Amino acid sequence: MSGPKTRRVQLTAEQIEEMRRRRERELLRERRIIEFGRKRNDFLQNLQNSPSVSKIMAELRKNAERSGSFTVLTEKDVSERICAIRKDIESLHLKMTADDTEVMRAYDSFRSLKEKHYRILAEISEEKERLDREYREKLRRLNELKQTVSSLSEEIGSILRENETQLHMLQEKISQYDIKSPEAYTGLHKKHEKSSSEFSELLSKAGAAGDNENELRQTVDGLQAVRAAVSTFSLSCAETRELIVSNYVNRLSDDISTLLQKIREREEEEQEKVRAEAARKAAEAEKKRAEKTAELQKLYDTARRKFAETVSSRNVPEKQAEKLNNLQELWAEATETHAGDPDYLRSFFSISIEPKIKRISADIAEWNSLLNEYNDRLLTYETLCQQLGAVPARFALTESSLVHMDSAIADLREAIDLREQELYIRKSIDEIMQEMGHDVLGYGKSDYSGADHRALYRFADNTAIGVTIDEDNNVCMELGGLDTTDREPDEREAMMLEEDMKNFCSDYRMIKEKLKARGIELLEGHELPPSAEYSQILNLTDYDIDERTMEEIMTSGRHTASQEEKKHLTIDK
Repeated sequence: MSGPKTRRVQLTAEQIEEMRRRRERELLRERRIIEFGRKRNDFLQNLQNSPSVSKIMAELRKNAERSGSFTVLTEKDVSERICAIRKDIESLHLKMTADDTEVMRAYDSFRSLKEKHYRILAEISEEKERLDREYREKLRRLNELKQTVSSLSEEIGSILRENETQLHMLQEKISQYDIKSPEAYTGLHKKHEKSSSEFSELLSKAGAAGDNENELRQTVDGLQAVRAAVSTFSLSCAETRELIVSNYVNRLSDDISTLLQKIREREEEEQEKVRAEAARKAAEAEKKRAEKTAELQKLYDTARRKFAETVSSRNVPEKQAEKLNNLQELWAEATETHAGDPDYLRSFFSISIEPKIKRISADIAEWNSLLNEYNDRLLTYETLCQQLGAVPARFALTESSLVHMDSAIADLREAIDLREQELYIRKSIDEIMQEMGHDVLGYGKSDYSGADHRALYRFADNTAIGVTIDEDNNVCMELGGLDTTDREPDEREAMMLEEDMKNFCSDYRMIKEKLKARGIELLEGHELPPSAEYSQILNLTDYDIDERTMEEIMTSGRHTASQEEKKHLTIDK
């Protein structure tokens, strides 16, 4: 049975699975190359869109100036390091032909450069936090100094009023006893006037100091000196009162002297109680100040951590980034305005800041989840398009687009499967034909209308095997004579072709066995017996064959035909 044969071929499951595994490995490699280029370009774009080094350093210098400190980072050093990282990343390129080792090396270099950049950003962030901390500490000190000024002013004012009252009482005693004012009383009066004058000057100085820490500190020192001076006034008054009484009762009995001694001891006890109470209040105030400072720092650290966790290792859409930035500015303004009020800041953070951070974080997480799924599908889709030479379509970043992308990816995979199966079948037939000595004469011209793939293989000097594979993988093998025109064979050629068909029978059986060994099965179809009825002439001009080869074929064919003709003439005679 070696007439025209038509069968549908199909790859074995094992062969298809091996081709798919090989294609998946290649897809993964090409996908990583495309993903590397995208990550590299995104990182460079982020570098370009990020604030300039000059702007960042200007902000750091501004923060240093308002905190009364300085920044250890220099614009030149930061700029040179970032420029070096940008140049190194720009120099990283991967061709689509790069092997896995080159891809891994490029990824390692890219990760190392990103880590260097993140370390620079961390240094800038830490420096900013340090300057902000120093500024808050300055605000705290100013607040404490102002509170101390207020407290001392109130305390000294109260003492001066009390001292004024005591002076009036002494004057009344002197009038009552009708004695001359002792020098001690005159000294007390001058001391009181001096303290009152110094106190007024210090209050004026405190009002003019504003936020000048040194001026406020000097004012506090002055007020403390005044307080120390006026705090002993009461004791001096007591001594003066004793002197007045002593002058008055100089002639009184020892009982009166004893009574006076008891009075003095009582007054000393009262003074000791006053000093102990003042020390207790000072210690309590210091304890509260330390607790307030620790509470404020804990609140600042919590807020900074919440803001940092919101954007940590995630892409942030522009809308959410703007909301987060506005929220940070709102918090910064609140901490500056209420630097010494932890109760207000705690309440403000829990009500106005933290719930909004949670909502923004949830929005960012949802957007990142969609973005990751979108990028994963887009990378697979573009890689498959590149393999097929197709132009990728555009997909919006939406949930519904993911469904459309899955459908498009499935269609592309199916198309690649079919293409690879077709190419494998064509390549296998080519190789088997050449193994059996049937060299390829040419393939069908691209502008020929009809089957998808046609090939012509030499069988004898003037005959060839024509193989046609259509889009459904139906394979047709026909043996025919050769010429450069479309025509039917004459009777003599038909008889010769019938003999060649019979000789091709064994080759055809071997071709089927070799195809099966390669995982290609010949399914349903039909095989016609060798017969002159099925003989045909194949037109060489329908195939891409160079002129020299065509001339050799035609010359060989004429020579063979001449010999056959002579043989027939001899037989006839």
